[in-house]
Amino acid sequence: MLVTSLRPLPTLLATALLLSSCLEQPGAGRAADPAQAPGPAPWGSATTNAELKVKLDLLEEFLDGKLTPAQLAARAEKAYPTLSADERKVQLQSISTLMTEMQQSGHAGMKITGLPREMAKAELYFAERRFIEAATMLSRILDEDAVYPGARNLLARCFFFLQNRDRTIEELEFVLRHPEQGKDRNEVLDALFLLGATVAESPGMTRERLERAKGAWELYLQMAPDSAQRPQVEKGLEELRAGLRGEGRLGTALSPGQEMAPGEQGAPPPATP
Repeated sequence: MLVTSLRPLPTLLATALLLSSCLEQPGAGRAADPAQAPGPAPWGSATTNAELKVKLDLLEEFLDGKLTPAQLAARAEKAYPTLSADERKVQLQSISTLMTEMQQSGHAGMKITGLPREMAKAELYFAERRFIEAATMLSRILDEDAVYPGARNLLARCFFFLQNRDRTIEELEFVLRHPEQGKDRNEVLDALFLLGATVAESPGMTRERLERAKGAWELYLQMAPDSAQRPQVEKGLEELRAGLRGEGRLGTALSPGQEMAPGEQGAPPPATP
């Protein structure tokens, strides 16, 4: 396996309907925003809503130009007074990485607004495994700019973790078909890698998708022959080719349009190519 797997989240529609009269009206309280609800961390995340709010507040300070990566440790001491220095470092790993990357790209010490600000928040949500919130923000970004750098590939990852393989592939195919995004080599390489990984980690895919994934990974190796991911891709290609011969765990392809059984869901692709 290329990566670890997540358990699916059941949708309790009937229960939700029965309890709807007890909920606050949308827009009037915490029910309008799941991230504001009290309680333990939601499915898939180790971060409670209270902990997430601390990180979002720190990110807001950074995006307002009031906090630098170098100041984060001291600021975190106030935010997490009961944690040791090592515990704070672990707690803030995702936001520290995000802030450092934005600083290296020239986004530090100034107020960041608009889509770059929204993208930074979406990346933090994703890093904290809040895939629904991340996907919601990324969808809004793409409504304003359909080719915003990195947004669609990250949205594809969100859908993978949310067990929506069809939508994952749809988003990646958009990147690979769009002439504007085709100009960005890194976007294309990322989409090619993710497309291959999505299919290779999903037993029960159609023959057409196995062929598409094989072509994506073959093109990936042509474009990036020295990629650090080459061993993974070559191993995955062997499995895809075996699947096309009707062998191995990918050998039983479904007919076009047939759904995969819930228990056949594979593991999500890695967070970075």
